[in-house]
Amino acid sequence: MRIVSINLLFIFIAFLAFELSMGRWLGFNSFRDLSIPVSQPFSLDTSDIYPGGKIIQYKTDQNGFRGTHENTEDIFVLAIGGSTTREVMVGDGETWTDIFSRELSKAVGGNVGVANAGLDAQSTFGHIKAFDVWFNRIDDLKPKFVIAFIGINDQALGAPLAGFDDFQPSTLYQRIRNFVWNNSALYELYRRARGLYRAYAERVVHASRSRVESGDLYPNSPIKTYRGQLTPNKSQIDSVLHHLKAYGARIRILIERIRSIGAIPIIVNQIRGEFSEIGGIAKFKKIEGYSIDDMTKSYVYSKIFAKKAIRECRLQNAICIDLASELVILPNERYDLVHTTPEGSRRIGEYLGQKLLPLIVKQIGE
Repeated sequence: MRIVSINLLFIFIAFLAFELSMGRWLGFNSFRDLSIPVSQPFSLDTSDIYPGGKIIQYKTDQNGFRGTHENTEDIFVLAIGGSTTREVMVGDGETWTDIFSRELSKAVGGNVGVANAGLDAQSTFGHIKAFDVWFNRIDDLKPKFVIAFIGINDQALGAPLAGFDDFQPSTLYQRIRNFVWNNSALYELYRRARGLYRAYAERVVHASRSRVESGDLYPNSPIKTYRGQLTPNKSQIDSVLHHLKAYGARIRILIERIRSIGAIPIIVNQIRGEFSEIGGIAKFKKIEGYSIDDMTKSYVYSKIFAKKAIRECRLQNAICIDLASELVILPNERYDLVHTTPEGSRRIGEYLGQKLLPLIVKQIGE
């Protein structure tokens, strides 16, 4: 027992030394109680997700934003949204926020800070909450513009999504869990090992082959033509009228939150990718286990929410970008029904650059 106790003591001391030297326990982190990965690098294998995929890298900075922003006061544009803004399957330098940042910097002849504050699965519930419990803790965060890339997650929600929209924990267990998650080097090793196991061995998290068979992803499906009705009718709008009113109210609150930090709100809508409508013809990829009726219903509802975002935005005299109507994302530019490949992300970044550069450059000049 004495030998065992001594060995356990040495193991404990070794673990403690490792945690203190490699973890984040001794540094100050004002987000330790939130479900936000801070100052963490990630690696993911996208080779089985979309053609040309590879092992991609992305990192978060000291504020939980994607990328690196050494001086918070240099952030001129803040982008908020869900997974279509975070873009975890698109590597650093290839996200739409990265493309937009380069377009903007090129236009002004110098670096213009664009920060990506997207969080997976978050809706307008969470975006509003972010101003109350996340952004208000960041010293010197005073963006001139906030781009809200919204709509897809709200389409499916009537209430906040637990664990994502309410990312400030309410129980002691959750606070302790987040504290350990954000600071422990051992937990970081465990998380990485678990991710590698799932990605390379089980192929369940980001591997497309098994998920195509279950009807989740569709990179290898042939493109077909759909000639049915994809315009929302009154009964479809009436069926989600209650959710639309609540969604509109949240957009109003979100615009108020953006203005409360002295920023100009930019609302950008988006649409799901069941269909790509070009010149009155709809292209699609059939997904096993997902009927055409299901596809049309989801897509049409997405249209309804996209139109609501623009209507509410205009009523609030904010800057409104109707990406859902003006930019057609082709089927081969998405790797599932929502998320874009690097090529699709590039087109979104360039489109937003064309729409917003004159306005932002003018603001910089002033």
